[in-house]
Amino acid sequence: MKRLLVALLLFATACATPASGEDRPPHIEFGRDICERCGMIIEDERFASGYTREDGTDAVFDDIGGMLDWAHFTDALDRPMWVHDYDSLEWIKAADATFVRGGIDTPMGFSIAAFSTHDSAMAFATEFGGAVNDWNDLLTLTRDNSLPWIPDHDHDHDHETEPPTDNSNDDH
Repeated sequence: MKRLLVALLLFATACATPASGEDRPPHIEFGRDICERCGMIIEDERFASGYTREDGTDAVFDDIGGMLDWAHFTDALDRPMWVHDYDSLEWIKAADATFVRGGIDTPMGFSIAAFSTHDSAMAFATEFGGAVNDWNDLLTLTRDNSLPWIPDHDHDHDHETEPPTDNSNDDH
């Protein structure tokens, strides 16, 4: 009986609403959940991102730049944020990621991709172009209003050499 009570207590704890400030990746149902900033359905894991609000609810986004823009607008830039590794699609803490700005089309045109290693980001930037940044660089650019908040869709690069923007892995 004692083991049953302990098991029930552990189960209830696991199902409880997350504590405020808990640092965990948000939950996104791809093809169903909508971006907090633009209202579009989040479909491409490579660019999906988010954070947990102080009340324990998730704020989710279809573009890393959209998350930065929204967090700047709502004074949430100091919250722990999560991004997907472009290659593996695994959640990684934004503070631990290396980013490439430019060289790729993203859902909202911010052109930011996250990588779990600096080497992966450098290889991507070498092949497709773009600037390599860490999370602190992106936060500074955001706070200084130096990221392209209105994405420029008249850019001068060849789309035939870019990686595809559709997610061919639909096994979410």
